[in-house]
Amino acid sequence: PVGGETPAPFARRRLFSPAAMDFVEVPAYWRPDLVPGAAIAGAALIVEHQTTTVVPAAFAAGVDEFMNLVLERRDPQVQGSS
Repeated sequence: PVGGETPAPFARRRLFSPAAMDFVEVPAYWRPDLVPGAAIAGAALIVEHQTTTVVPAAFAAGVDEFMNLVLERRDPQVQGSS
């Protein structure tokens, strides 16, 4: 996803990373704050009332013009957390 404005994370949360085989601290974004064009590099969480989307370290998340979350794989060598 190529980016528009991405809000600052509202918190940081612990998440188990299979790549790191340990818990890592990742940014958490509130989904209603995301606008079309927003881009978030993994590892991250996107939180909303009904669900939480995990964005693994090897992925990036974006918001399309219809407000859908779109996850795309980045470099397959990326591991751990950001």
